[in-house]
Amino acid sequence: GKFSNQTGAVECQVCPIGRAAPSRGSLQCSFCDPGRFGNATQLERCLDCATGYFMPETGATKCSACTTGRYATLQASLTCLGCEAGTFANETASSVCSQCPTGQFANGTGATECVQCSTGKFAILPGSLQCVDCQAGRFGNTTG
Repeated sequence: GKFSNQTGAVECQVCPIGRAAPSRGSLQCSFCDPGRFGNATQLERCLDCATGYFMPETGATKCSACTTGRYATLQASLTCLGCEAGTFANETASSVCSQCPTGQFANGTGATECVQCSTGKFAILPGSLQCVDCQAGRFGNTTG
């Protein structure tokens, strides 16, 4: 967490936030790598961004939360991914996307909510990409 780049120095300098000096005798502090951050001075190592957070730049002092419709399942993520079709994330900092419940669908990526099937259509399985028409001789008089 400290460094010295001067010969004969009496004491070492403290690494600023967003940087770390991992070993004794460091000549400089290194910027935190993408996916990591340094939120205090004098760090020996930068911290990984938590799941649901990301950081694409070096020298970060904090990570950014994934926006709704996006997720990051791994620590130290550089980016968030859009929820796959049939899934959604309606909160920020999501580490997973949830399947759309039966009677609802999401046909695109990055959904923040699922859409109810209209009258005369249904989605019997969770995680549906679309609703299908009721078969001949059957009907659906409610949405979902």
